[in-house]
Amino acid sequence: MLHPRSKPAAGVFRYTFKSRTLYEHKEQGWLHHQFGEGTQKIIVAGGEGGICEQLQSAEIYDPETDSWEEIESLPLDYKGVEGHAAVCNGKFFVCSQPTKIAAYDLRGGTWSKIHVLHGTPYPHGWGGNFRLVACEGHSLLMVGVPWGPEGQKSMKMWKFQEATLQWLELASPQSSGVWSNEEIWSCYAAAGKQELYVFSLSESPGFLGAVCVFSPKGMKWHQVAHMQDRGPPRKLAVVVPL
Repeated sequence: MLHPRSKPAAGVFRYTFKSRTLYEHKEQGWLHHQFGEGTQKIIVAGGEGGICEQLQSAEIYDPETDSWEEIESLPLDYKGVEGHAAVCNGKFFVCSQPTKIAAYDLRGGTWSKIHVLHGTPYPHGWGGNFRLVACEGHSLLMVGVPWGPEGQKSMKMWKFQEATLQWLELASPQSSGVWSNEEIWSCYAAAGKQELYVFSLSESPGFLGAVCVFSPKGMKWHQVAHMQDRGPPRKLAVVVPL
């Protein structure tokens, strides 16, 4: 990287579409063939530079040239976006809290602020325990563990509606009956092409797991085999194929 950083907001996207043409001579004429391939790149923004230093710079990594390119920095008042990011519909979304979102246009190369409307129906008390994710072709999603009105915790999922600038609550593993109503402590999430994988630490030993499958008919949660306790990990990595 051009600017050393830890815990940045990061995403992977298909940046360009390259086409090449092949001509094949066959008997009386030429046959025309076209092939296309996308180039995947990595984008990072924010994070920590030094001791208590919050960065605003942003960069894109091109694996074909093995080089980093500096891009427009985050808006001035958008620090603290560590890890909260997702690529969705040609934009790289970052946020420091559910009401404070910035989007980088991957084609236009500029940042824009998204002012989530006051009164948007999401619970208070998120702290830093939320994740932005986006399945291919679907809206920006947020999953996390907000505090309830009496201090209890449960996993929630929301979809961001760009037309109304509001978060819309969706079904979660608990509200769908896939998980019990036990207290959830933390939440980790990763998105595949049509699936969203969620793992949570709870009052039971080990990790709870669930996968949400999106289709034209809607969405449906499924149970994932319970992960046995292997000690108190500080982080849980979730890996899915790109």
